[in-house]
Amino acid sequence: ADVTSKWGANVLRLWVASADYAQDVSISDNILKQVSDAYRRFRNTFRFLLGNLSDFDDQANAISNWDDLEPIDQYMMAKTAQLLADVEQAYDSFKFNGVYRAVYDFVNDLSSVYMDVTKDRLYSEAPDSPRRRAVQTVLMNILEVLVRVLAPVLSFTTDEVWEHYPKAIRASYGDVSNVQLAGWPEKTDFAPALPDAAEGERIAEDFGVVLG
Repeated sequence: ADVTSKWGANVLRLWVASADYAQDVSISDNILKQVSDAYRRFRNTFRFLLGNLSDFDDQANAISNWDDLEPIDQYMMAKTAQLLADVEQAYDSFKFNGVYRAVYDFVNDLSSVYMDVTKDRLYSEAPDSPRRRAVQTVLMNILEVLVRVLAPVLSFTTDEVWEHYPKAIRASYGDVSNVQLAGWPEKTDFAPALPDAAEGERIAEDFGVVLG
């Protein structure tokens, strides 16, 4: 109760998920502050995604052809596919700290690289520019993955995100009232479909990085 009143239930839930229960589990104000900083990063990422998707309809605006995405877009799609695979493996193994670490590392990369280099396309291109729609397509795919893989951990925050989802996309789920009812993301649900592991590794190699 003391932790919840000071830091909030979301931070407490995130700390539980981040702890490695196979080792001695520690808690302190300093640890909770670090978790609070991570939670703020997750929340700010959701705000950025929602703020740049307010005029996006995945049926009418999404770029469906993989080759129409720019290399940095393809790279981020590959990273998203890898994130989904890593999170699924961690959940299946009950390694919830693995879920936390995978999402945290992904969000850091998203913020420091992709969000930064695509702002010109988001803010300077015409609203219906194919280059802008390509970025929005990637951001929508990222949002679809993040909001659902974090739903078991940050249930309150992801429900809040769901309430502010782009209307056209939320309607495609039958206007379900809760993100928990939206189902688990599958690679084939996305347009264009998220790449498989081999394709992801090829794209990552082009960027000189290693996925996973």
